Amino acid sequence: MQTGRNKIMSLILPQEVETKVNGSIIKYYEELGYNMPRVYNDKTYKTTIIRDSKINVHVLDLKIGSTVIVKVQCDICGKVIDLSYAKYNINIDRNNGLYKCNDSVTHAKLESKNELNKLIINLREYLIKYNKFPRYNEFTKENKFEYCYATAESICKSNNTCLKDVFCSIDCFKSSKPSIKYYDTYLNKLIEAVKTSDLGVDLYRLSKGDNCKKYSLPNIRWFIENCPDNTVSDLSSFKKWAGLFENYLSKEECEEIIIKISKEFNRPLMYDDFRGTGYGFVSISMINKYWGSLNKMKVDLGLEIIQESMTDKQLSEKETITQIQMLCNYIKNDGRDFTTTREIDSLSNSVTSGTLRRMITKYFDMSLPKYFEQFGIHMGEVGRGLSFDFNDGEHATSQFEYMFSRYLRDYGLIYNKDYFRDVRYKNFISDYDGMMNCDYTIHIKGKIVYIEIAGIIEAYKNWYYGNRPITVSKSKEKYRLKLKEKEQMLKENNLIYFMLFPCDLTRDIFMQIITNGSLELKNNLEKFMKNNINWVKIQDVGELKYKENETSRSGQLVVDYQI
Repeated sequence: MQTGRNKIMSLILPQEVETKVNGSIIKYYEELGYNMPRVYNDKTYKTTIIRDSKINVHVLDLKIGSTVIVKVQCDICGKVIDLSYAKYNINIDRNNGLYKCNDSVTHAKLESKNELNKLIINLREYLIKYNKFPRYNEFTKENKFEYCYATAESICKSNNTCLKDVFCSIDCFKSSKPSIKYYDTYLNKLIEAVKTSDLGVDLYRLSKGDNCKKYSLPNIRWFIENCPDNTVSDLSSFKKWAGLFENYLSKEECEEIIIKISKEFNRPLMYDDFRGTGYGFVSISMINKYWGSLNKMKVDLGLEIIQESMTDKQLSEKETITQIQMLCNYIKNDGRDFTTTREIDSLSNSVTSGTLRRMITKYFDMSLPKYFEQFGIHMGEVGRGLSFDFNDGEHATSQFEYMFSRYLRDYGLIYNKDYFRDVRYKNFISDYDGMMNCDYTIHIKGKIVYIEIAGIIEAYKNWYYGNRPITVSKSKEKYRLKLKEKEQMLKENNLIYFMLFPCDLTRDIFMQIITNGSLELKNNLEKFMKNNINWVKIQDVGELKYKENETSRSGQLVVDYQI
């Protein structure tokens, strides 16, 4: 006895149908447990079933050859159809268990859609494996593709799309050709790159060198040409439309940014808050241009002044000598014989180093460092070597250590409380028992940051990150290998660390390490390279700085040697 219990594909369930009961079919349904509509015959004294009586049965209890009309759904297009149960069974036997209606046009479209979905799955897998989309000659069975490039394009075309748009729908940043459909997506990433990276507002750098790969964005000409605003015709109008700052901020833009950071910091703004460069960053040079001085800006914007401005004062010869003597006494009382422009500018009872420089030149026709030398004070120490003990016992053996320790102290961190020097690696690496030390361990905001300063191999940053042997010096190569061993231990133990080369030792980078310390920052530092720094001049300046909004022809930052 055949029923439909093993053929339920495409049937709409649950479903009951009405069927006639005559002859042998009566016994069939009775054996399945159905009650028959029997009536008592007074003449024969027996119960009988009136001819063509009907009962309701479950659709799956129908006999395979039943002509009863049932509701089924096409497995290809989903269309609901009424047809006999017998014809339904013939259809699914012919189509390997699937029910297909007669709408062949719709089926062809849907089958093409299914092929497109398979293609998209293959493309996703290829992208995950190779981090790129395949070229025309990479649509092969070895790469798990069922179709060649031409067939893939044909499948896309039958679905009213193209292969480029399919690439972009998966990952528009990995497609070699940008799609205008994703203009807003590209624009959002462009704005993010401008605000969070060293790209700044030099948007033409998008299409230069490694920036193409780094940002995975169309070049700026594409943004301008495809901008939805027809009035955008050049870079300046595009920046205005996109809400991006120009290379140099207007006074109104500076005012808006300064008010914003004043509210964020919730404290009086200081000179150090305007050091450095970056997108949307208000620098001291901008403040001087629009207001003349930091305190004049505060007066204009109604911000709190924490000390009387000593900037741009005109001193008499006697007042200049008094200022120099005051500074010399301060430095010598600290047990030192050198100072920096940063230190002079930070003292509330001193005029700025710029004012002193002008006054010394005016009255004595010499540079500020030369004038200090008469009193046994140097603007730093010539050469890399340095031996200096701070009052609390910290010892600096190089200019680079001294600079970094000064940054820590200026930030308010205390030696042997907030930061420690020359800490043995075996004290924090469980499986190491050697004698190597870590230059700095900084305890701040509930985390520990490990710092190594690679001063000895200053000019070999590319060698270090390229893992290239330094063949010209055995001692430098030995140092490089030890530094690599240290970094490997820090990395394997998931510690927060920075390997700082001298070109990285700016106050701006220090502040980023202290306040951010992200993996992205570390990666950016690894890529940044600046050699041929005149450290003798840097000694006179007092600290390493780069010129704001200025790069060389090769795109590198330019060192600011101005005292």
